[in-house]
Amino acid sequence: MNKEIVAAMMAASSDLNLMTLDRIEACTKGHGSLNMAACCIANVVAEELQRGADISVKFSDTIDLPVDQVLSRAIAAGREAGADPANAAMLSAVVLYMAGANAQAGVPAGSRKLGGMARILAGVDRCGVAALPSIKRGNKVSGFAAVQAIYQAMAEGKLTKIQGKRLPRGLGPVFGHGALGEEIIIPELAKNAAKIGTTAMLDAMSGAGMDPDPLSAALLGSAAALEIIHPDAWVPNEDGDFHRGTAHPVGKAAAEAAGLPRYVQVYGTEEEYDTGKLVGDIGLILKDVGGVSLIGMVALQDVLSIFKKGPFMLTQASRSNAHHSEDAMLGLKILSWCKFDFDKAVDIFSRRGEHSMDPETTMVAVNLVARKAEQIRRGPVTKLLIAATEPIRTKALYDKAKKASQELSEGGSLASVVEALDRERQAVVERRTSQLMSQATGKQISIRMLRAYSRNTKGNLSKWWGIDGEADMEVSIDGKTVVLERVISEICTEVAEKDDPELRNQLFLGSRPLRELLLGGNIILNITVPTAVAMVRGMGSAEDLGDIAEKAAYITAGIPGARQKAAEVARLAQRIAQMIGNDKA
Repeated sequence: MNKEIVAAMMAASSDLNLMTLDRIEACTKGHGSLNMAACCIANVVAEELQRGADISVKFSDTIDLPVDQVLSRAIAAGREAGADPANAAMLSAVVLYMAGANAQAGVPAGSRKLGGMARILAGVDRCGVAALPSIKRGNKVSGFAAVQAIYQAMAEGKLTKIQGKRLPRGLGPVFGHGALGEEIIIPELAKNAAKIGTTAMLDAMSGAGMDPDPLSAALLGSAAALEIIHPDAWVPNEDGDFHRGTAHPVGKAAAEAAGLPRYVQVYGTEEEYDTGKLVGDIGLILKDVGGVSLIGMVALQDVLSIFKKGPFMLTQASRSNAHHSEDAMLGLKILSWCKFDFDKAVDIFSRRGEHSMDPETTMVAVNLVARKAEQIRRGPVTKLLIAATEPIRTKALYDKAKKASQELSEGGSLASVVEALDRERQAVVERRTSQLMSQATGKQISIRMLRAYSRNTKGNLSKWWGIDGEADMEVSIDGKTVVLERVISEICTEVAEKDDPELRNQLFLGSRPLRELLLGGNIILNITVPTAVAMVRGMGSAEDLGDIAEKAAYITAGIPGARQKAAEVARLAQRIAQMIGNDKA
C-alpha cells in the first residue's frame, strides 16, 4: 500500500500542468492572465524592501530617484512574465503603492506621479481614461461612460457654480493656486465630477447586463475626474486646514457614490486604509499610466482584493488559476508587516484558507500558481506562498492516495472512489459557504446543490458541466427552505427581468457554492491521484482508467482535458512504483 501511495503522490505533483485543467502554461506569457506578472513584480519589490530600498516619491531636483530603479526592475519582471508595457507599468506602480510608496509629490517643476513615472520608464504612450476598460463581468464597459457624463455635466455648468467665461484672461497662478481655484472651484469639481463619473460607470455596467462593480466604477470615476482637476492643488479639509493633492477628495466622493466602506483592513495584518485615499490614489495612477488592457484591470482588481470588507475583500472562492494576484500582494504585505521574519509570515499566510469556501482547493491553487511563477522569477513572495501552502498540498495528495488505495483494495471501483471524492468536495463547499453566509447575514443559512447536470445546448461541449452547466439548488434561511430549479438558465433570467428582492436574495445565496463548483477543474487531484493508484494496482490501461475517472468526476472534470492528464500521471506512477520495487513495507 505504501508504494501505491508514494507513487501516486509523486506522479500527481510531478508536473504543475498535470494538477489543473486551466491552461497554466499560457499564463506565463500573459495570454489571458497577468497573475504570473503580479507574482514576479511582488518578488522584485519584496527584494528591494528587504535590502532597505527607498521607494518614496519625492519632490527632488534630481534626474531620478531610488524608486525609479525599483520601478524599472519591477516593470522588467512584469514584462518577463508576459505583461505588455502598459500593464507592467500599471501593476508595478500599484504594487509599489500598496507596499508604501506615495502616489505623487511636488509642484510644479520636479512634480512626480507614480503612474506617470511608470509609464515613462516602460516607454508607454499616454492613454485617456475613456479607453480604459472596466473589469469584466460577462461583459465590460469602458471609462468613456464616466468621461462622457462628466463632460456633459461640465457643459451644462453642473460641476461648479463658477463660470470661467466671467474671468479675465491670463490669470495663471492667480487662479490656479489662489482661493478661487483651490478653495471653491477645485473642491466642487472634485466632489461633483467623481460622483457623476462613478454613477455613470455603475449605470453603464447595469445597462450592459452586468452586475455593477462598485470598485471598478469608483476607480474609473476617480481617474476621469482627475483628468480635469489640478492634481497638485492645495484644498481645504473638513476641519479647516489644507492638504496638497486632489486625489483624496476625488477618491472620497467616488467611494461614497459607489457605496464602498470608509475604511478597510488588510487580511492577516489589520493595517487600515482610508478607502477614499486608496481609490483616489489608484485613480491618479490609472489616469497617468497608459493604455491598460482588460486583463490588466482584472489583475488590478485582484491586487486590491487583500482586505476584509466589501468589494476589496480577499477572495473566498477558489477561482481559476489565471488569478491569485491577490495572494502575491497579500504575501508582500505580510512579509513587510513582519519585517521579513519569514517564519512569522508563513504562520500568518497559512491561515489564508480559513477565509475560503474550499480551503484545500484554494491553498493548493496558491501553491500551484506560486510554483509556476518561480519558473519565471523566484523571490521572497513566491517562497512564502509555497512554504505556507505546501503542508496542505501534501496532505491533500496523501489523503486522496490513501483513500483510493484502501477502497480499491477492498473491491471498490475507480469510478466510485472518484465520485466519492467529488461528493466530499461538494459537501465541503456547501458547508463552508453556509457558514460564511450565516456569519455575513446573522441568519442561519444552509445551501445545498441538489443536482448538477447539463443544459445540452452546446453540442459536444455539453458534456462538460463547467461549459454548459445547470443546477438545482436548495436554500434555507432561518428554517425556511426553497428549491431553486434550473438556477443558471431560468432563475438568473427571472431575477434579471423582474424586481423580486426575495428571489434575488435566494439566488445570491444559492449561487455562492455554485460559482465555486463550476470552476472545479482548477485543481484535479480528485481525478489524477485515484487513477494513478488504480494504474499501479494493474486495474487497466492508463487511457481506460483516465476515461473512467473523467466520467465519474462530475465536478472536477468541469472542462476538457482530464482524462489525458490522468493517463499521463498514471503512466508515471507505474514507472515510479516499478522503480521502488515490490517491497510492500
